[in-house]
Amino acid sequence: MNNKGFTLVEGMIAAALLAGLAVAFLSLNKSMTKATSKNQFDSETTLITNEIVQILADPNKCIATFGPAGTKSGLASSVTNINSKFYTVASGNSPAGGYGNASVTIASFAINSTLPNLANHDAVLTITYNNKNILKGNTGNSTVVKKINLYVTVDASNRITACRSLSNANADIWSRGSGSTIYYSGGNVGVGTSSPQTTLEVNGTIRPQAASVGAGCSPLGAQAYDSASGTPLYCNSSAVWTPSGGGFTITTRTASTVAWRWPTAAVNCNADEKVVGGGGTCTGGSGYNFIVSSVPSGNGWSVSCDTPNNQNVQSTVYALCAK
Repeated sequence: MNNKGFTLVEGMIAAALLAGLAVAFLSLNKSMTKATSKNQFDSETTLITNEIVQILADPNKCIATFGPAGTKSGLASSVTNINSKFYTVASGNSPAGGYGNASVTIASFAINSTLPNLANHDAVLTITYNNKNILKGNTGNSTVVKKINLYVTVDASNRITACRSLSNANADIWSRGSGSTIYYSGGNVGVGTSSPQTTLEVNGTIRPQAASVGAGCSPLGAQAYDSASGTPLYCNSSAVWTPSGGGFTITTRTASTVAWRWPTAAVNCNADEKVVGGGGTCTGGSGYNFIVSSVPSGNGWSVSCDTPNNQNVQSTVYALCAK
């Protein structure tokens, strides 16, 4: 026995304990590494999927991916890339190291093989990611699958003519119409406010399209602004852009009648006009003539004349017609 050190037995016990601790540390480190890698892989696949959702939310980028419009034969066909950004590993454009810090690679993209429900145009894009070897060990799936809900329109030959991604096809608050149209009929809609009091309430400014006075328009009642003056326009019943408010025009309509002593002349505004005023004159013969009455008559104006002389007199009437 050495009074200044360990016995041989004590040394062997200490070495065994240290070896056990080393094995436990290595096992813990391996588990932590696998957990970190798994979390990183899960995070990267989620981020990539969300970015693809954002790309395909643009109808132009969506159809560029699955089209051009009307050229894709069947929804079951696979695609090689998402808008020339994310590629499958089989493509020469796919980065050798994969995407993101977790080196994620994409095995395939495919739209569901069955026809979408044409009543609401639902389809599903399936993305298959390659799982890293460090996550598999001896067991486990070699791939991870993510799915994106799509709104698609197809022609009679089952070819995609329009599409866009949806956050959730079953819980989407907006209803889907034809093409890229969406609508909401469940209540009031607020922009910049969480408590709209009317069908549409905007807490801010609104800018309609620019248009030219007299140009064709649709539908009736649509709003725009004059590209030249910036003043408001509306689409009238003649399907042309017309100034709103005080931008109406006044047209003078006139007529004359000659008669013995008591002539009366009347004139009407056009059907798309409204009488807003009028007047007239009495002329002719010798001596003097005078207006007996000058009054509105229906959607027009009437003027009656008289003269103390027994002679022909001309009654001329004017109606001011607004449009």
